[in-house]
Amino acid sequence: MANHLGTVHHEIHFTVQEGLDAIRDVIYHIETYDVTTIRASTPMYLMSRKIKAMGIKMVLSGEGSDEVFGGYLYFHKAPNAKELHEETVRKLQALHMYDCARANKAMSAWGVEARVPFLDKKFLDVAMCINPQDKMCGQRQNGKARTARVF
Repeated sequence: MANHLGTVHHEIHFTVQEGLDAIRDVIYHIETYDVTTIRASTPMYLMSRKIKAMGIKMVLSGEGSDEVFGGYLYFHKAPNAKELHEETVRKLQALHMYDCARANKAMSAWGVEARVPFLDKKFLDVAMCINPQDKMCGQRQNGKARTARVF
């Protein structure tokens, strides 16, 4: 992907112990004891620390892509395209209160700004007009392949 786009990508590795050691700080920065939020925030917090150490101030985040394109596993069980679309709309309406807030707090703890191109208004105007049937999961197609096909 990096070669195709002409960009530089980095792999960041951390241990379970690093995650455990960071939990107090993660809770402080994300301002919640919610286990699911802590579990999702800890890797992002550790990643942003390493990003900051590399001198990078802004990153692109994939927040919203699963909600827009039905990428979560439970979307695969949608009985029809209409219900899939209704669920994507429902998920997007609450995204700013949960996933976006979590990502913003975890990243900004280290002074890193996360931009969310999948939630750009113009992008959403186009993506949400895609026929929901085209977003439905096929038996041999994963979410990334489906997203690529849609575009």
